[in-house]
Amino acid sequence: MNNEIEQRYKKEDDEISLKDLILKIKEWWNYLWSKKWIIMAAGIVGGLLGLGYSFIKKPIYTATTTFVLESGEKSGGLAAYAGVASMMGIDLGSGGGGIFQGDNILDLYRSRKMIEKTLFSPVDTILKQPLIERYLEINKVRKSWEEKPELKNLKFTAQDLNGSTNILAPKIQRLRDSVIGK
Repeated sequence: MNNEIEQRYKKEDDEISLKDLILKIKEWWNYLWSKKWIIMAAGIVGGLLGLGYSFIKKPIYTATTTFVLESGEKSGGLAAYAGVASMMGIDLGSGGGGIFQGDNILDLYRSRKMIEKTLFSPVDTILKQPLIERYLEINKVRKSWEEKPELKNLKFTAQDLNGSTNILAPKIQRLRDSVIGK
């Protein structure tokens, strides 16, 4: 009997009323407000330390490169057809690997050079419009660029691929990354 009464009081202690909750929030708010100068000083010191670190720390640049070695096996006959079949996802168990098989072909398609050559290749024989212009037109990227003056009149040409305009390099890089899904 005595045990039941203790459990009942214990359950009541676990509960909190709305009034108690509001009083607790006010109590915490008053405590934090009394420490406002310490909090502001810590924020300013932290901000200054972060700013100093950003000036002192040298940037770290990363790059990726891939290369593929072709297998030295010389096989003829049906092996050529097996290679074509494997490019379509059919494994005939030839055992050999080459440059244009499996993951190698996917890495080649995602390479910077391949994407740049593709995006800057003309798709319209009359207007000589590069594929990148068609991509921007179809995906309505130009509409989002209308409010940005530096991008509004931007046109991509084959000379951009050759590096004649350095201002386009970051924009081409971002577009390339969006195409390959990075």
